[in-house]
Amino acid sequence: TEDFAMRAGSERLLYASAHLREVYEDSSLDFFPGTGAAGYMGPGRNPSVCNVSVTPAWIEPGARERFVSAVDKISRKLAAFRPSLLVISAGFDALEGDAGQLNPWTPDDPDLPPHVSPEVLDGVGLRPEDYGTMTRALLGAIH
Repeated sequence: TEDFAMRAGSERLLYASAHLREVYEDSSLDFFPGTGAAGYMGPGRNPSVCNVSVTPAWIEPGARERFVSAVDKISRKLAAFRPSLLVISAGFDALEGDAGQLNPWTPDDPDLPPHVSPEVLDGVGLRPEDYGTMTRALLGAIH
């Protein structure tokens, strides 16, 4: 979807996404799940794409709050865009306790970096009620 929006470059299309971001050296694709390159963001970039990065909990505590805040930023962009159609892809791998394929470690992994607590391996830790809060924010932006 993001690639389509990038190629279309249309004022009539807005692609917005919140991604976990863990910077990798020698890579322009430093977002999960391998999309949302940093080059797609910021002034002078494609106005059809709005990526908001979120640092995962295994790097810094508070990912849940940062993710909800990222959706609030997207809501403001959405309100200015005034869409006639809204499609939401929820990304349930951000749910509390589900690391999905984002995280290479397990709690007993000998390669787990010393700064990473086994309690934060889920990356974001969203709760079911967070999905309701974020969905209401997105829907509220278009009314």
